[in-house]
Order: sequence, then structure tokens, then C-alpha cells
Amino acid sequence: MTTFYRVDGAKLTYAEYWRMSPGVMAFAIASGMKFFGFPFQFRFAIPRPDRLFLVNLDELPGPARRAMGRAIRSAEDEGLRLVFCHRLAVPEPDRVGAAALMLDPRNVSGLMIIYGQQNRVQQLQVACLSRFPDGTYATTTTMKKTMEPMPDQDIERYPGEDAGGLYRRHVEHVQRMAERGMIPIPFDPNRLEQFVLEREVQYVDFHAHRGVFVPMTEEELDAVSR
Repeated sequence: MTTFYRVDGAKLTYAEYWRMSPGVMAFAIASGMKFFGFPFQFRFAIPRPDRLFLVNLDELPGPARRAMGRAIRSAEDEGLRLVFCHRLAVPEPDRVGAAALMLDPRNVSGLMIIYGQQNRVQQLQVACLSRFPDGTYATTTTMKKTMEPMPDQDIERYPGEDAGGLYRRHVEHVQRMAERGMIPIPFDPNRLEQFVLEREVQYVDFHAHRGVFVPMTEEELDAVSR
């Protein structure tokens, strides 16, 4: 069963508030609220799934389909292939979350296209991932650093890069890792669904262990579900 968490503003670090704030004034307000014991309240739900909800791209709402379709075509131009799409089990009726998982020809790099929409605000991010025998990962992403990343990743960030360009950046990233003796191991295409699920659960559990993600009460979940 999918369980839901929310962000506890009291447990975010000041560095996280700084990275999440759109400007100095917003940071000053948010950090002051935290300092005086009245932290900012985050009300959106964060699912900890027990399975992935696979969908076809054409089953997604039009804005998601168009934005993700452009990114998929950009990655396909670099030789990647689409493996599956899935939709996040978010409870808010005015919110959409979806992702597409692609693989390169050698199966050593996965590319995730991540789409989110809240009311009329849309966002699309891309992340590439390769894994190594010691259980660590090379991650190349368009996402700016906000919350603390999981410690098993070597991360490079290129905000604004398109999917094809990010994949090229990731190839260079992996090559630099190889020069340090880190050789990636291929993904099993038949286990990608399970792998993505495990990483999503690990992400939630990492921040739950920090105390930043806390379980939503039934009342909180009911409030965001209306």
C-alpha cells in the first residue's frame, strides 16, 4: 500500500532553506520562522509506493504528454530507447506526477524524464544514472541542489540542459569515473521496474530517517485530497 509523507519544515537545515528559497528575502523569512519555532508548513504529499503504476505515454494528460514527448525524442536522437512510463500516486486532484525511464544501447545508463504539474505550474527535469559494483552511482541531472542528496551518488548538475544534451554530459561523467577505476555495470532491462521502485523507496526512507519526511495524518491526507 502506498503511504504518504510530508516535509517537516522544522527539520530542514538552513542550507536546505537557502537552496530552496527564490531569493534572500524569502530565505530570511523562512529561516526566521524556523529559528523562532514556527517553521514553514509544507502540505504536499510525498508517496512511498509499494509498486509502480505503469501507463502508456498517451494515457497521460496533454501537457505531460507533450512535454515528456519532446524530451523522449531528444533522448531517442542520442540512441536511447523508452522502456516504460509510470504515474506517481499523488492524492491531490490538481497535481500530476509522471516519469519515463529510458536506457542507452549498452544498458549502462538509465535516463529518467520527470514531469510534475500543480495547478497550472509545470516542471520537467531529467536525470541520468549509472551504477557501480560497490553500490554507488554516477548521477547527472538538470535538477538544482535543494535537499540533501543520498550519500551513495557522485552528482553533476546541468540545469536547463535538454535530455539529449544531458545524456552526452552523463557519458562524459561516466568516462571521468572510469579514469578513476570505476567501471559501470549494466542494468537488467527485465528488472528496471523493480530498480526504479527500490530507488524511490530508498529516497523517501533516507529523508524519513533524517526526520525531514514525516508520515501524514489521516486529516492531512484528507485535506490535500479534496
